[in-house]
Amino acid sequence: MNRQPVDSLCQGSEVDSVYILKRKLIKKNPDGSQFALFLFSDNTGVLGGILWDGVRETCDRIGQGRFVRVVGDVQDYRDNLQVRVRHIEAVDGAQFDLADFLPVTPLNRDELKEEWISRIKDIQNTQLRALLTCMLEDEDLGWRFCAAPAGKTWHHPYIGGLLEHVVKLTRLVMVVCEIYPDLDRDLLLAACYLHDLGKVREMEYEKAIDYSSEGKLLGHVVQGVEILDEFLPRYPELPREMIYRLKHLIVSHQGQYEYGSPKLPKTVEAIIFHHLDNLDAQYDGFSRVVREGRETMGPDGNWTTVNKLLGRNLYMGGAED
Repeated sequence: MNRQPVDSLCQGSEVDSVYILKRKLIKKNPDGSQFALFLFSDNTGVLGGILWDGVRETCDRIGQGRFVRVVGDVQDYRDNLQVRVRHIEAVDGAQFDLADFLPVTPLNRDELKEEWISRIKDIQNTQLRALLTCMLEDEDLGWRFCAAPAGKTWHHPYIGGLLEHVVKLTRLVMVVCEIYPDLDRDLLLAACYLHDLGKVREMEYEKAIDYSSEGKLLGHVVQGVEILDEFLPRYPELPREMIYRLKHLIVSHQGQYEYGSPKLPKTVEAIIFHHLDNLDAQYDGFSRVVREGRETMGPDGNWTTVNKLLGRNLYMGGAED
C-alpha cells in the first residue's frame, strides 16, 4: 500500500493511506446522533479526522495506538486540515517500518550503542562493568533500551531518544571528571545508563509514543530500581554501599521533590549528576522549540510562538526591523 505522509496532504487531497490512530473520541450532535473525531499521525505530523456514519461499530473495531488504513478526503476546518473519513479499518503493522510512523533520533543508533559499549569498558570496577554489560546484552532489555524514547513531549521524545540521552550524558561525565578528578567516575557512568532505564517500561513506543499503564501508576524512577534489582543477584560481590549509591542516583536524579524525585541528592555525585542530566534534557527541549520555531516562522521570524509547556516564547535571533 502506498503511503501518503501527513505533510504531503493538502485541502482537496484524496486519502488512502496507513497512519497510527493516536486518538478516537465519540461525540453527540444536538439531535442525539453521533460522530467520531480522530487524530492520525506518522513521522511527518498529525492529522485530524471526522467520521459521520457507522460511528459506534467502527470505533469498536479500531484501537488507539494501532495502525489503521484511512480512506477519505482532506478538507479545511478552522484553518487546520482534517480528513473526512469514508472508511477506516485496523491493519497489521508488522509490514511497516516503525520509523515511517514515529519520530526517530537523527543520530545513528548503531554508532550510539557502540559509544556506550566503549564507555562501559572505561568502568574500573569489574563487577559493575559486568553488570552493565549483562543488562545491555539482555535480549529484551537491550533492544528496549536502544528503542525507547526519553520522554513523550519534552526531551528526546523519539525512538532512540533514551540511548542518545545516555551517550550525551557520558560525554559530559568524561569532561566533568577531568575537571573534578575526585568524583567517582564509575558511579556517574553507571548513572547515565540507570537513571532513566525505567523508561523502557514507563513508555510505550512500539506503535505510538505514550505512557504505559504501568508507567502512569509507578513511574520510571520506581521502575528503574526494580530493573536494577532484577539483575543485582547475579553479581553478589558488588559492595552494598555501591548498590546504595547507585539506587540513590536513580531516586534523586530529578533533584527536587516537586519534580518527582523521591529523594534529594545527598552525595556529591548525585548533585553533579542531577545538573548534568538537567543540562542535557533542557538543551534538547529548548533547542527543539527554537528549531521548530524557525521552521514554522520562516527566515523573518525572530520569536517562536508561545510554548505551552514553557509558558513563554523564545527568541531565535535575527535582524530586527
